[in-house]
Parts: sequence; structure tokens; C-alpha cells
Amino acid sequence: MAVTSPRVVLPRIPAIERMRERSAAMTKVTVATVRSVVDDLTASTPLSTTASRLGMEESEVLDIVADLGTWLTHVHGKASDPAPAVVAKDKTGQLSLFDEVPAGVVVPAAYSKWGEKRRDVSKAFLAIVRRQPDDSEIQRWIDRKYPNAVGVLSGRDVFTVWRIAQLGRLGEIDLVSSAPAFAQVTVAAYDLLDVSLSDAITGMVQMFKMTKVDFAEMDLDVLENAITKVAWLGESRVRKISKLLAAAKESGDVWAADSLQRDIKAFMQEVKANPFWRPSKVSMIGEGQILRLLDRAGLGIPEDARKTESEIRRKLVDMGLRKDIDRLLPDAMRAVAAKAEDAFWSSIQSRLLGDPDWRVELEEALAEHASA
Repeated sequence: MAVTSPRVVLPRIPAIERMRERSAAMTKVTVATVRSVVDDLTASTPLSTTASRLGMEESEVLDIVADLGTWLTHVHGKASDPAPAVVAKDKTGQLSLFDEVPAGVVVPAAYSKWGEKRRDVSKAFLAIVRRQPDDSEIQRWIDRKYPNAVGVLSGRDVFTVWRIAQLGRLGEIDLVSSAPAFAQVTVAAYDLLDVSLSDAITGMVQMFKMTKVDFAEMDLDVLENAITKVAWLGESRVRKISKLLAAAKESGDVWAADSLQRDIKAFMQEVKANPFWRPSKVSMIGEGQILRLLDRAGLGIPEDARKTESEIRRKLVDMGLRKDIDRLLPDAMRAVAAKAEDAFWSSIQSRLLGDPDWRVELEEALAEHASA
């Protein structure tokens, strides 16, 4: 008689579910799209015209203007002694003086507080017109606002999520970063912990049920599967049960069966007496258990990660990319984890040559690894 039980499912974490939705919903704009927006701002083109021509919602264009303009201000600082300019107050073309803007610029009403959406992005509008970002600067903004959409899970990601859970801050983890790659790897890290823990609990339940039946009624394949699910919680102890199970399956004699049953019952008593065996949520998992889980998943934290980061950082500086290290280094480490470092450096060379699609090769390599 097969002894089975439904898989135990742990409670959902709202912050993780929000990140799951975010990682699926984030989209990336192109240099060509942003270039068109910048050119329309320079020409004081109405918002509705820009949105219609690009096939976008007006709110999406406003998002681009607000974010790009704010970023340019952070990068270059506020303009000193700016000359006054004018803002269109309504659709009739009525104008009013507007302080702290470059001369000669007319801000269409929809970009100011006079617009129907009541969203004032006029300062960002004027920052863009004043700075006139070229394609390379637009690409830098895109890289920072829409980081690589393919995240590669590493042992460090899993370890970080576990530590955050231990600190009781898992409910706020979605506030750490809005980057889709961060959301993707965080969700993947949490899912590894969540699924592994729920499977281990399910395995415990299955093993407990085995103590209530005779050896002849045991489904040894189910028992073996249960042992596998539980093993990462305490490998050395569970290994003993695995050996007894192997002996019972091979010999089939009464002595081997009795030894297996006695040890399973003894193990269940240990589980009952020691909380070590009964983590019911991610924050209750021990550090040694995490390390065994990572090893089993092939995600061990490499001891030379710091050395690798240092070497990549130095190479990026030598290539004149010091200002972008904080953005490019995570991409490089994901590529290293995915054994796609050559694709990363090839993409960087394309970037240096001005190719606006320089990320394509890297993203394809990471996506291939993620689907393997």
C-alpha cells in the first residue's frame, strides 16, 4: 500500500508576490524611443502628439520625461543662473512666465500643472531640453532604469534572502530595488527556500506515516523520496536511515526491515524533541542547513567571489567605465555564475563601439542558462 500525503504549502509572503508580478511586468524602452521623446521636447511638441506617434500611453511618456530629467539633474547638477522661459497654460496657447528654466523653451501644458493629468514634470522637461542628452547618455539612463531583465540565481542571492528573513524584514524586501533582475533572482531565491522547506516538511509527514504501518505495507520508493526531501536539514543523521533503507531493499530480510523501522521511529522522536528538525518558515532555517541546501542545488558560494569582483572591477576601470561599475559589476557576476563571462565582455566591447543593442548577446546567454 502506497503511503503518500499532499505537499505542504507554506503561507505566501505579499512582498515576494509583488516582486513576482514586477519581474513579469517590467518592460524596457529603446534608445530610438527616448531619442524621439527628447526631440519632441526640444520642439515643444504636444504630449498627445508624441504619445500617438510612438504608440504609447501619455502616462508612459510622462514617466520617461520625469525619470530621465531627474537623472540628468542628479548627474549634472542644477543649472546655474538659468534664464526664464514660458509654459503654455492651456490648449489655447496662453503663456505665463516660468522661473528657473532656460530661455526660449515653451513647455506644453500637458507637462505642467496646467495639464489634464495634473502631473507637473516641467522641471524634468526643461532639464532634458537644456542638457540635450546624446544617444550614449540615453543608453546609460536606460541601463540604470531598466537593468538586465534576466537574473541569474546565485548562492549569494539565496543567502541574502535568508538573512533578510532572519532579520524579520522579508515583508519589505520589495522596497530594496525596482530592478526586474533583482526581483527575478529574489523570487527565485525565495522559491528555492520555500519549496525546499515545504518539501522537507512533506517528507517528514511521509516518514511519520511510515511508523504507523508494517514493513510489508511500506512503499519504499515513497520513503526514499521522503528521505531525499529531508536530507538537507541534517545530512549525517539522515544518511544512516538511507543506508538502512538500501539494506532492507537489497536483502528483504526481517532483521533489515526491523532495523529500518526502529531507526525511523527513533528519528521521529528526535524530530519531536529538537526544533532543529522542524523549521516552519524560512527564517527558522539554520546556517548549516542553508549551506547544505545551496550545495545540493549547485549554488555554493564561491570562496574566490571577492577576487573575481576585484578583477572585473579593475578591467572595467581600465576600459574607461569607472562611472558605470556599480551597474555593470552585477551583470558581470551574473555572467560568471552562468558561465557566460565571454558574452559579457563581448557585449562590453559592443557598448564601447556605440552599439545601442550591446546587451542582446549577454541577455541571450543569460536567458539560455536560465532555461537550461
